[in-house]
Amino acid sequence: MASTDLGRILRRSGVYARNGVGFGGALLKHSLVPLSLLRDVLPSRGLLLDAGCGEGMLAGLLADALPGLRVLGVDRDAARVALAAKSAPPNASFEAGDFLGCAHGGAAAVLFNDVLHHHPDDRQKELLLKAAAALEPGGILVVKEVDARDRADRVWTSFWDAWLYPQDVLNFRDGAAWRALLHACGFALLRVERVRHPWPASRTVFVCRRRMSVAPLRAAPGAAKVLVTGATGFIGAHLARLLLAEGLGGRPADPLLLVRDRSRLSDELSGCRVLEGDLESLPARRAELEGVEAVFHLAADKDFFGGERVYENNVRGMRALISALAGLSSLRRVLFASSFGAVDRPAADECRVPVDEDAPSHATSAYGRAKSDGERLLRESGLPFTVLRIPWCYGAGMSPLTHVRKLSAMAAAGSPAARIDWPGRLSLVETSECARAFRFLASEPKAEGGVFFISDGEPVRFGTLFRDMSTAAGGPGGSLTLPEPLARLGRPLRALLPFTLRSLFLDVFTVSDARLRALGFAAAPRGPEYLLPMLRSAALELRPGRARERALVTGAASGIGRALAVRLCASGREVVLLDRDPRVRELAERLPGARAVLADLAEPSGLAAARREAEDPDTGIVVNCAGVGLRADVGRSPEGSLERLLAVNAGALTALSEAAMRNFRAAGEGVLVNFASSAAFQPLAGMAAYSASKAYALLFSEALAEEDLPPGVRVVTVCPGGTATNFQASAGVKVVPGEKLLAPEAVADRVMRALEAGRSETLFVGGRTFAMSLLARVLPRSYSARLWKRMMDASR
Repeated sequence: MASTDLGRILRRSGVYARNGVGFGGALLKHSLVPLSLLRDVLPSRGLLLDAGCGEGMLAGLLADALPGLRVLGVDRDAARVALAAKSAPPNASFEAGDFLGCAHGGAAAVLFNDVLHHHPDDRQKELLLKAAAALEPGGILVVKEVDARDRADRVWTSFWDAWLYPQDVLNFRDGAAWRALLHACGFALLRVERVRHPWPASRTVFVCRRRMSVAPLRAAPGAAKVLVTGATGFIGAHLARLLLAEGLGGRPADPLLLVRDRSRLSDELSGCRVLEGDLESLPARRAELEGVEAVFHLAADKDFFGGERVYENNVRGMRALISALAGLSSLRRVLFASSFGAVDRPAADECRVPVDEDAPSHATSAYGRAKSDGERLLRESGLPFTVLRIPWCYGAGMSPLTHVRKLSAMAAAGSPAARIDWPGRLSLVETSECARAFRFLASEPKAEGGVFFISDGEPVRFGTLFRDMSTAAGGPGGSLTLPEPLARLGRPLRALLPFTLRSLFLDVFTVSDARLRALGFAAAPRGPEYLLPMLRSAALELRPGRARERALVTGAASGIGRALAVRLCASGREVVLLDRDPRVRELAERLPGARAVLADLAEPSGLAAARREAEDPDTGIVVNCAGVGLRADVGRSPEGSLERLLAVNAGALTALSEAAMRNFRAAGEGVLVNFASSAAFQPLAGMAAYSASKAYALLFSEALAEEDLPPGVRVVTVCPGGTATNFQASAGVKVVPGEKLLAPEAVADRVMRALEAGRSETLFVGGRTFAMSLLARVLPRSYSARLWKRMMDASR
């Protein structure tokens, strides 16, 4: 538990102790609140309804921790509600009454803490349906409850509830039953967490999102009926959405989705026709497959460490599918998602050439053997088929158990293994490109009976992949180059090395997609932000409330502004990118959840557009990163250039800070990030207006941070040293040969850590900046001006 959380719990327990509750009991109840989890999953703004709030301890603690939330507690016990109101923080209020009669709507979140098991089945459903009605679409529901299979929790809770609430008949459900009920009431399950506490009490937490309402889809006339197995998987979901949007073979598509758990379907697919069950249930449901023209078989047990169980599950599933499809007159093609593991490489392979479709199978894992035998069973079935072998795949919606997600987590955490520039290479492909390839192959006559590898082009070194992952996720970065003799050692020892180490040294996972390209399909190559959709979806799994947070970044087309926009997007937030450079539109198209505003802050119309974004109630972060530099003596600079510099560096920064503060004060929450510079600490002859504007930005922002701000409003002032951006060229500043400039990503990472720290602060980014700030404090001002004049003349 963080020290700030402990202090908050002690403080809130003290409030209740002063209002007549024993300090020990208040401390215990407050400590049971999974505060760090709730802070992660709940939005930072909007209305939170605490249904069955009791004395309001959880509601008050959350209101204290999330000052931008308006917390409303509802409970039938008027005496407890009175105590809650007496002990409430400013942003919390309480009402006595039945939650079912609560008239409040448009809530960002609803919370049931240790409430539902006090009610019979029909009442539980009523309460959850009421919560769905009270929530905005996409709003968060948190249910903290007893899992009936958790014996310690069930026994302990029953003992205390029998004493405290003797009139209640307790009604516990196991985890599966809770999930089914939540789905039936219109919720998508996001996370299930177990609260760790010595006192077991309703310690299973279900985090859900209210589903968007989607009407059942009606097949268009002449639509191609297709079956997609594994439609809740990350490739299957992409494929099903693509078929809905673009059809198949020039016709609309009517997808029939085979899923084990309907509740895991994305909102966009919830209106499709669904077969709930596994592959082995298909032969008995053959009548429902009548008319199916194409089958996309993507369902699989993907546990790479599951051994023979994985093999049996996957092969048994393929046999059941073939049995269900045998003799189906409408069937035109079965498309099977196979894997690189179906081929693999023998231990003696020097891995000098990529694997192609003609390579013999050397499958070593149970998963790979299952894929290889699945291909064989299809060939022997007599069904029209096409096999797509997929190498390492990445993209939005990936399971945390997949290779790429695991490696990404290692890189973000700064694992020593992820900081080595491993020479081994591997082929990659993005999820949506796999979906496009399946759709292409289903309609291509020449693909029938064929086996194809897919990749997105040139293989990538493991060391480069780790570096890209670290950069994209804001990890520590850096890469240790292996000594050449050690790098060469991997090849002669290949047969002796463990498989994982062998793949890091050699090109084990490289494939050739020449056959697929010859057929007419080429996957899109990796772009600069190729890992971003995966990182963003992973962030939203952990912090779904982030989807409601919006950040405005000025100067977002390049440099530090661009790096910050990418980081904010990867964190799960919506991002508004503002710049006068048209390239900002191209960047917004590549960033999920981003929107571009083309505006010049030196012009009244551009500043007005920026103010509107800063004042928007959904904007919780404003980053003033746009800036203008100029290297010229006053009186020798282009006419109007100084006015423009001051209009952006000082005028726009002030206007947007004021707009943001009006917004943040009203909401009780928000972060203003203002960029100054290492140039703010001294007068710079030749850059007089620039250094003065940055001194203004520094002093203005530091003073603003000390004003009477609401607890949730913060100001972060950033003073980066020299950074490798367009600044030097645009400002006419010389770059000193061999000068070590900061990377924009390094500055962005420092700012992102400050955003998470939860306090106002001034950031000196780079050792040079800190040294310059110290010099400014000790040198006489007249000497400082002359010293910097000589230094500017000599180097800039």
